Amino acid sequence: METGTLRPYRHSGKFAPSALIVLPLAAVLLGWPLGFAYGYLIKWIPFVYLNILITGCYGLALGLASDWLLRKCHVRNVGMAYLLAFLVGVLANYFQWNGHVNALFEQAPLVCRPRGIWGAMQFLYEHGSWSVGKYSKGNVTGLMLAGVWLAEAAGIMVAVVYFGTDSARTMPYCEKNRVWLDESKKYDTLAFFDDPAQLAALAAGDIVPLIESPRREEGAPSFARLTLRHSPKCDEFFTLMVENVFRSTNKKGEVEENTKALTPTSSCPARCGSWWSALSRIRRLLTRGAPQASRRPHRSRLWPDGLP
Repeated sequence: METGTLRPYRHSGKFAPSALIVLPLAAVLLGWPLGFAYGYLIKWIPFVYLNILITGCYGLALGLASDWLLRKCHVRNVGMAYLLAFLVGVLANYFQWNGHVNALFEQAPLVCRPRGIWGAMQFLYEHGSWSVGKYSKGNVTGLMLAGVWLAEAAGIMVAVVYFGTDSARTMPYCEKNRVWLDESKKYDTLAFFDDPAQLAALAAGDIVPLIESPRREEGAPSFARLTLRHSPKCDEFFTLMVENVFRSTNKKGEVEENTKALTPTSSCPARCGSWWSALSRIRRLLTRGAPQASRRPHRSRLWPDGLP
């Protein structure tokens, strides 16, 4: 890496082979009981909006579990994370149908075969099991019911895949220490970058504009934000991102914030000698003018361990 040049962070593409077993197994162990709970809640609660909420919570629960397991299996391959989360989504839909069939049909097996679920779907497609409103002439059936099923399946799949791949998509990883950079600190103390030359330099990975940047004027609605991602278990590597921020107040008096990234999430080796000096100057800039009591905080809370 050249002195003072940011390099966009990219995952190594590696993953633990155990993830290929752990994720599907977890989907089965969690999906089966949650599918039952989902099926009976949908049956017992006849309110559309609550049903939509239940669907989202079901997908969210399996998505968050998938994300946690992908982190534990050190999956730094976004494509593999998507593939495994998609598989969990497929199993989530299977088990929600398994629970649905058990909730509607007496003496249904605790684990329905795909053929049995398909038969139940054909029956429900023709006869339905629920209606819309007390003045409805009959149950919802046919294409309208199939559309509801598709929307339900899509909602579960999107929730599982989106939340299940969150860490793999957004969280950097230190290969040497084998830890995720799961802590972040935002600094809103730099002046807004509007000079074309500075913007071009930042886009090219040059950190000189950061070193030379004046401090943000107090209360200014436009400013630059520097975000550091780090881990207390790693003092040799962190990531940095710079973005312009503009705050405005809407008609309701609420503060809205618009941001524009000036650099991608970039790798920074904290122990590299040429970076040590540059980072020291950036840190002095970020903390300049702060109250005396906060000038020397605990490093783990304000500045990643090992940084100057």
